[in-house]
Amino acid sequence: MRRITTFARGSSVPAATLNAMQDRAVGLTRALVDGVAAPTGTLALTGRDGRYWCTPDTTGVLNGAIAVVDNTRDWKSHHVTATFVRLTAAAQRLHGADVWQRNDPAQAIAVRRIEDAWTGVNVAAITAGTPPVIGAGVFAILLDELSAGANRIFLYARSSDGALCLYNDSGAALHADLFYDGSSASTSDGGASTVPGFLAGDVDTTDATWTTIVTATLAQSSSVTFQGMVSAIRDDGTEGGAFVFSARARRPASGAPVMGATTFTLADFDGTGWDVRVQVSGSDVVVQVQGEAGKNLTWRAEIQTTEASI
Repeated sequence: MRRITTFARGSSVPAATLNAMQDRAVGLTRALVDGVAAPTGTLALTGRDGRYWCTPDTTGVLNGAIAVVDNTRDWKSHHVTATFVRLTAAAQRLHGADVWQRNDPAQAIAVRRIEDAWTGVNVAAITAGTPPVIGAGVFAILLDELSAGANRIFLYARSSDGALCLYNDSGAALHADLFYDGSSASTSDGGASTVPGFLAGDVDTTDATWTTIVTATLAQSSSVTFQGMVSAIRDDGTEGGAFVFSARARRPASGAPVMGATTFTLADFDGTGWDVRVQVSGSDVVVQVQGEAGKNLTWRAEIQTTEASI
């Protein structure tokens, strides 16, 4: 598991960070070059959430019917891998009396592995009795095909709410086990917050130039509250400073973030002109510090965040 954030001694652990640790347990994220996604536009895939599902009861999934696999989150816009096991009887499911037959080569059990698939966002509802036709705007995943171009079994994210569904067009009742996992590029998947619940940074200044100490990248259609504390100390220990602030930023469905109010409840320092500000920089929100000419200062920022996203 990759590190989500860095804590200092005595720091509290926000619930958002603990939740992010669970959501990103496998630690998949997009590659960065010098902190920037390469190439530009690379999807910010996160986590690797998985499910195990089997067909219900003894009747299975009837031909032409739809079965909901999982509706605990929005499965749209996921990169997925899956293992689909088509059985000949319900008793061969993992909890069935004849599960031992899965190890018998004489059985007509078929295992299909999906290594690379994309759920996307289906432009129209998929309905029982009308099998999906994969094409532009239809992101059904082909799990199995009993004959060329026919007798197919599909997996897809329901257009209305993103529930993961299976469509049986195999020509007969289906008995199967499905192992599925996916990495999300959706901002409404019930997954990790895009802004960590705790941000921290350290920087040294030697003049009165504004210097970024913390950067937060907001997801589209989100609003974030920042509660921050910043401390500064001169290299010889003769001067120090303390700043406490609250700030709000919102990023609309498109475009750059928009800053709300920033309120300081403490801004106390021994030097001249020391300062802290929160502002938009490109697609990010940054916390910046300003020191003093001719003085070497070390700064430390610790910020708790609360994010709401659509």
